[in-house]
Amino acid sequence: RQGKQATPFTMTRKFREGVGCFERGAPAGEKIFNDGGGRADAFRLAFSKHDGGTHNGPLGYSIRSLYFDSWNDGDFFGKVDGLELRMKIRLRIYSPSAKTAKLEMKQKEGPYQKKRSLTMGREDAQALIQGKYEVLLNYEEPFAAECYGLMQMEQYRPRTIVEYRRKAFIAKENRIRITLDRDIIATESCINSFSAPVPGAGSVLCSAGGEVQRVSAQLHQKSDQRG
Repeated sequence: RQGKQATPFTMTRKFREGVGCFERGAPAGEKIFNDGGGRADAFRLAFSKHDGGTHNGPLGYSIRSLYFDSWNDGDFFGKVDGLELRMKIRLRIYSPSAKTAKLEMKQKEGPYQKKRSLTMGREDAQALIQGKYEVLLNYEEPFAAECYGLMQMEQYRPRTIVEYRRKAFIAKENRIRITLDRDIIATESCINSFSAPVPGAGSVLCSAGGEVQRVSAQLHQKSDQRG
């Protein structure tokens, strides 16, 4: 058929300039909305559409993740050491009053990664936090049985809570998704994902004057690495 052919990665000038916000002096999205110059305008043009996900809105949304790890912190040290094959298991919620939670497993093999998840009821999630992994056997999904076997065999335990606010955007040209995270806090002194707020949490990043700025954090190195 004659006509213009679309490709998944159509790099228009507008899109290139938008992505360039992150490549030209704006690491991790810092200051791109307050630079007073063309980078912010280019980003808004390329990524003007918010991700229409369930939790996303004009002000973004909150994410709270409780990370589990094995008896010898194998997942944590796998990431620190940059192992080719590594993984992480976390329990994620979007509000302390949420009626459900997602048990997620992220696996990475070199440049490739895969994420699987299981939606759990609030009571089952709370039981999981208490180490009662047998609640996973109440679910028919093979992924639930896989998590049960792994967490039991490797003696997984809750280790760290990481919480932050996220704003998600989607490029109109090719559906590439970019997320900006801010107000990041973490704690190892509380493992109850449903606490509001999380007691003992310390700042990893904070927002001031509309810009994301780094601050010193009195946290164990693991809290930073797991996020």
